[in-house]
Amino acid sequence: MTMLASSFIGHQWTLTMVTALGVIITLTIIVASIRLAFLGNRFAIFTLVASAAALLSYMQRALLALQINSTGLVNEEAFHFGFLFMLLCLTLGLGFETRNRQRILDAQSEILT
Repeated sequence: MTMLASSFIGHQWTLTMVTALGVIITLTIIVASIRLAFLGNRFAIFTLVASAAALLSYMQRALLALQINSTGLVNEEAFHFGFLFMLLCLTLGLGFETRNRQRILDAQSEILT
């Protein structure tokens, strides 16, 4: 869809719209993660940290897309490092959650036997 949109409205506008959509979606995930973290969901904390990294990456990308911030090595690679950090947080959170659920299942099976 992005390639089709850039054919009609131009690459700069498409990049700006996709970046704005990413910021909106990330903010929605952050709000949902905060709510779930207050309800006691531990995985939501990892999601919150990961989404904050994604939001910073999107904001950096938005500054570059709108040509507000000058380009440089740090600016161009910050987007990629932000998403790499996001993936790392989500992977760690998923690992901890899987281990926790396995412990619960093991405890339940010990009770039943």
